[in-house]
Amino acid sequence: PEQQRKVDEAVAPFKRAIELEPQSADAYFKLADSYESLKFLRAASGALESAVALRPADAELYRRLGVNYKRSAPPGHAERAYRTSLSLRPAHGVVVIGRLRQPCKESSLAQGQLVQ
Repeated sequence: PEQQRKVDEAVAPFKRAIELEPQSADAYFKLADSYESLKFLRAASGALESAVALRPADAELYRRLGVNYKRSAPPGHAERAYRTSLSLRPAHGVVVIGRLRQPCKESSLAQGQLVQ
């Protein structure tokens, strides 16, 4: 009960922003940040998925979704999100080594290669 009240208080401004402007990817992104800070990773995934649906060409949204999925989703989800991010912005890069996935802003990945 007390924890739920704190969650509701933390996310209320962002939910209200979404009510006022349902096409705002930024509002969904901020809602996801709020959920992540509270360790509600699945709720954060849902908010990030909504943001991606509104702004499908945003590499950073896909990267954040990958980070979230890495901690909360079945195997493969994070890799797909990272690959999409990489395809949208190759200079950002993502290292994929077995099951370890980490952001990387340098090396051969800057040329759009995915290391496995």
